[in-house]
Amino acid sequence: VNLNTINRLAQERYQGSQPWKLSFSFGRALQASILKLWGGKDENADSCRAQGAKLAKANSSACEGEYQPPHPSLLQAATLVETFRGHNS
Repeated sequence: VNLNTINRLAQERYQGSQPWKLSFSFGRALQASILKLWGGKDENADSCRAQGAKLAKANSSACEGEYQPPHPSLLQAATLVETFRGHNS
């Protein structure tokens, strides 16, 4: 949401031709939801691919200032800590 707002405001200020493009390194954001969905089971591979496409589209839209909620993340908490894999910190 913040990335979307920054890019939308920049588009407004520079009339759609801002001198830079702000993006998001979303590797961790993609991994956490997909790893939770996968759960180590090969039969979940197709669902993981579909989820990855949804997450990539949401982040791509935010880079253009065109994101519309809700975000497709499977994580309920506002964190990327993977407690489902045993991490406690």
